[in-house]
Formats: sequence, structure tokens, C-alpha cells
Amino acid sequence: MEIPFEKIVQQSGNSAPSSATFQFELYDFGASGDYRVSGNAVSTNGTGTFSGSIVIEVPENDLGNLSEGFWVREVNDGKVDWSYAPETWFVQAELAYDATQMPQQVGVWIRKAADENQFYKTMTFTNVYTYNEVYYDPTPIPTPAPQIDLPQTGDNGMLAFGIALLLLAAATCMATLCTKKH
Repeated sequence: MEIPFEKIVQQSGNSAPSSATFQFELYDFGASGDYRVSGNAVSTNGTGTFSGSIVIEVPENDLGNLSEGFWVREVNDGKVDWSYAPETWFVQAELAYDATQMPQQVGVWIRKAADENQFYKTMTFTNVYTYNEVYYDPTPIPTPAPQIDLPQTGDNGMLAFGIALLLLAAATCMATLCTKKH
């Protein structure tokens, strides 16, 4: 029995995801004998859609148990900066029998819930990578030259300066006149 899936990797932060491996778990699985599951992991490299199939191999006498259905979900292994797919899918084997009542063909029914009537061609799991890299610029930032803080004198300061110059000129004239008389 082959169960097709798509792993969708999206980027939310300012840094692209690198390679990662995601696994899927089958639970409430009806097969009790010898069975083998393969393809229940997918490796990704960056953003995009990655396809694969989970393959279940069971003895013919145990195929009927798969028609009762089971669940598939993504294993959340807690990788930092990843959000994991919350979706779960209900999967059942669709068996076609020959004249001797032996299964000849195994198909799959994929639904979001056991009692749902809508069927899907593939299971879809979406993960989002949200790492935001902080960039360091080694170029030094120039320190501005300190500004001299002069007192603000307003209009009165110019008036006082003008009066001081006038008094200085008057004193100079007086001194000149006094020295010429003697």
C-alpha cells in the first residue's frame, strides 16, 4: 500500500532554511503481524514542495486490518525555528478482490477525519522556518565631533556688546584728549 504525501517548506524569517529531514508517524495501526513501513521520512533542502510515498508492506492475510484505517501525522522533534505541521490524516486501504477472494489491488482513501466524505489524492504537511539572522556590520560608526555649547544671549547680548564698544570708544577718546592737553 502506497500513501502519497507532499511536504511544503515555507520561509517566514530573513534566513532561508537549509536541509532538514521530517518523519511521519502511523498510529492506531490495525496490522498486528509482520509489517514493514518505509518512506515515512522526507529530506528537504530549502523552500519548496517535496513529494514522496509512505509504503506499507503486510502479509495478504493482514490486509483487511488496513481497511479499518489508521492515522498519519508528522513527528515534532522540536527543531528550533521550525513550526511543525498540525495536520493529521486518516488513511484506509481500498481492497479489490479477485474471484478467489484474494486481494489483487490495494488503493488508498485519504481523509482529514474518519467520518469525512471528502477524499484527497495526497496528504499535505506544511512547515515554516522562521529564523531571523542578525547581521553584524564591522564598519565602525564615526563618532561626531563634540559641539561647543555657547550660552544663548538672545537680542540683549548684542545690545550690551554695542554699548560696551561705545563706552570703550568714549574712554579712548577721553584718554587721548586728556593726554594732548598736558
